[in-house]
Amino acid sequence: MGSLIPLLEGARGAFVFVIVITILVAVHELGHFLAARALGMEVDAFALMMGGVRKTDLSPLLKKALVPSRVVWIVGALFHVLLIVGAVTQSLSLTMASLALVGLVLPIWIVTRIGALYHMTLMSSVGRVVKTWAVAAVLSFVATGGKGLNPGQFMGLIALASLVGTLLVYYAPVLGKQEDTPQGHGTIEVDRDLSSTESDDIEAKGRSQVPVVFRPVFHFKDKKGTEFSLLCWPLGGFAAIKGMHPKEDGSETTIPGGFYSKPPLARLAVLFAGPLFSIVFGMLLYSQLLVWYGDDQLNPAPVIGAVSENGPAAKAGLKQGDRILSVNGVAVNSFYDVMVQVRKCVKPVGDHFEPVPVSLDVDRKGTPLHVTAVPSIDKEPTRLRNKDMEFTEE
Repeated sequence: MGSLIPLLEGARGAFVFVIVITILVAVHELGHFLAARALGMEVDAFALMMGGVRKTDLSPLLKKALVPSRVVWIVGALFHVLLIVGAVTQSLSLTMASLALVGLVLPIWIVTRIGALYHMTLMSSVGRVVKTWAVAAVLSFVATGGKGLNPGQFMGLIALASLVGTLLVYYAPVLGKQEDTPQGHGTIEVDRDLSSTESDDIEAKGRSQVPVVFRPVFHFKDKKGTEFSLLCWPLGGFAAIKGMHPKEDGSETTIPGGFYSKPPLARLAVLFAGPLFSIVFGMLLYSQLLVWYGDDQLNPAPVIGAVSENGPAAKAGLKQGDRILSVNGVAVNSFYDVMVQVRKCVKPVGDHFEPVPVSLDVDRKGTPLHVTAVPSIDKEPTRLRNKDMEFTEE
């Protein structure tokens, strides 16, 4: 199970990172959107997250039918169930095997299926996933120097890379689109005989361009024509301001309500609004965290900052704000001194230790007190702090 804990911690860290990036980018794009609207620019779209769902049915263009998608979903669900069972039962062999199925076998199966739909060669579709594996392997080696990376962590990185590679194949029709192409619209190239299926959009001979459309999970348009949408993947968002891409002939300046139809200061304000919103949002978030949780810096003085309910200090009558003057007759000048003396208050009994009562001289708002407390012994080992109240490496 030891090799699985870093894997689960890494997955949690990656999840938190993606959520934070999504929120920051969404706030950033919201700044662009609001500033553009305020300065009279038209915004074609404002989206949360990235990547839509393919709506174009490409199965009629296949030379032979593929395995139904529901079969892929069922098999993929079974692979993930095995992964969960392996983690719950703490079976390293089952977990590693299921990770290989989820991170290697399943992605290859999916991309070959997508590649067939898009009329991509096997080398082109599978090659994109293999490249992401290579990048993940190189990055892991650079980050660790080849040391300390266990098999579970490495397979987790490969599984994450497989997800990225699969998305690159899935969105291949729109990744190389021209700037003027509407959002979510792309094309694939096919080379086939149309004698059995006629289409006005496809030429009868040679390689032909077939339109492919991706749409949001949820969307609507407001009265000003902006499409607000919720997309699939938590990777930020975007605000598509009308006429924001320069043209070779300079026609972008003549687009009504376009970005370049406004004065330079207005364009600068729109560009600056994104970072400004990010900074303001970060300041507001950090200030609220300080209000709710306070600062994590420790007070080195021998003053009690908090008393746990029904804990040894509470039972002894100690209160928050009490200043400890001495422990068992030994004067203390810092909280570190208090911890050093309290750690000594144990005695061996057989194969374990039991606490010994500790005598404390306390100053409570100018009133001297003498109390006796019985420490408690932690069930699990805890990290020690040094004189600067920082955790040691031990």
